[in-house]
This record gives sequence, C-alpha cells and structure tokens, in this order.
Amino acid sequence: MYKILHMGLNKARQTVIDSILPLRCVSCGDIVNGSSHSQQSGFCPNCWSDVKFITPPWCISCSRPLAYEMEHIRDKDERKCMACLQEAPLHDGIRAALYYNDIPRDIILKLKYSGRIGIADLVADHLNRFLHDDVERFGDDILFVPVPLHWTRLWKRSYNQSALIADALLKTIKNENIKHHPDILKRIKRTPPLIGKNSKQRRKILKNSITVNDKYREVIKDRSIILVDDVYTSGATTDACVKALKLAGAKKVIIYCWTRVIK
Repeated sequence: MYKILHMGLNKARQTVIDSILPLRCVSCGDIVNGSSHSQQSGFCPNCWSDVKFITPPWCISCSRPLAYEMEHIRDKDERKCMACLQEAPLHDGIRAALYYNDIPRDIILKLKYSGRIGIADLVADHLNRFLHDDVERFGDDILFVPVPLHWTRLWKRSYNQSALIADALLKTIKNENIKHHPDILKRIKRTPPLIGKNSKQRRKILKNSITVNDKYREVIKDRSIILVDDVYTSGATTDACVKALKLAGAKKVIIYCWTRVIK
C-alpha cells in the first residue's frame, strides 16, 4: 500500500512540475508532448523525425554504417568497411549515436558556447546504449578520458564539454571501479580552429600538440580507455589523442562521440 501511495505521489508531483516547467525540445525549444514517443530522447516529434541514429549493419572496426549486412563473412571481426581494410585505424572502435547534420551540430554548439551544460546528460543518454557491451567486454579496467582543450580555451569557456559528457556517462553505469580523469591528456600547443581544414591539414596542425600528463602514465598502462569527444569529423584530433595514449601504454582506446560525419 505504501509503495502504491508513494508512486501515486511521485506521479502527481511530476505532473505539477511538468505543468509549471514543461519539457522543451533541446533543438527547437518547443514543448515536448508528454505522450510523444520522442519525449525520452529530448526532442519534439518534428525534430525527432529529422534526427538520424547510427544503427547496424556497421564496420566492426570503426562503426561506419555499411550498405548491407555482410552475412556471407562468417568471422564478424572481418566485417570491415573499405577504409579500414585499406588502412587499419589507430583506435579500437568508434561508438557514435547520430549522423552529423544540422540538429546535432546546433545542439553541440549550445553545449560548447552557450553554457547549456545540461545537454551533456542528453548526449550521455544517447551514448549509454553502447556502454553495457563495452563494460562487459573490458570489465573494470576502463578509464574515461576526454579530448582536452588548451588551457587558454578552457579558461575562456570555463569547462570542457567532452569532460562534462564523460562525467555524465560515468553516472549512467554506477561502477565505482571505473574512473574519469579529465586531465590525463593535455594540449601543449594552442592550435587554430580546424573548421574548413581538410584531413591532411588538420593532422599537420595537430602534430605533437597532445600528450599524456606524466602523473597518469602508470594509471594508463595496460588499461582500456574510452576517449570521449562531442563530434567526430576527420578523426585527426582523436587520432592524436589515441597515439598519445597508446604510446603511454594504453591497451585499447575506444572513441565515444555523440555525432559523426559520414562521407
């Protein structure tokens, strides 16, 4: 009886809260209908219809969507896209929730530049679908590591959006043995904005710009790393991070990002 009463009071309280502070779409700001199937996602029905989730079949190496399921290849470890067959990536997998388009781009810009830090929780909710399998596979030796900002950008912005996402992800798994160290990686060079640069130019700009904080070298050794970023574009930034982590002895580095560019 007490449990039923408690549930009833919680429902009534939530109804009052929803009427005073209705849930609004994280993209357009419209009120999200409580009966909508998209409510859990944070989007209104209109924006939800324009959001495209990345789903299988995908490359076992980089999670790039494949045009068809490679059922004729019995060994799942060999179901790779052409890019990964031609050149093995530095990382050990990419987990991305959404295709990159106007909506996820604009939402990430709100997180990065408009102080909408609550968006990190939304991003974590969408990435959480990958965590269970990775925790099962790698166990308690996982470390969450965000892609770093140069100290001048961090001082100006006051937070690292990738670190906020990593914090939010950590809360979703509730495992005290899995840690998040926001300062494992550091940018030792202030690089110019990469917008408009091609992959080759980005890699040249980022060369020798990211390193491991010396005090964490023993912590990293033989550990599995979840490298957290907001957007995966060419892979130049994450490759620089992966290279630094593996040089320091990391066993595996898996990239988690909310949205990725698919060409």
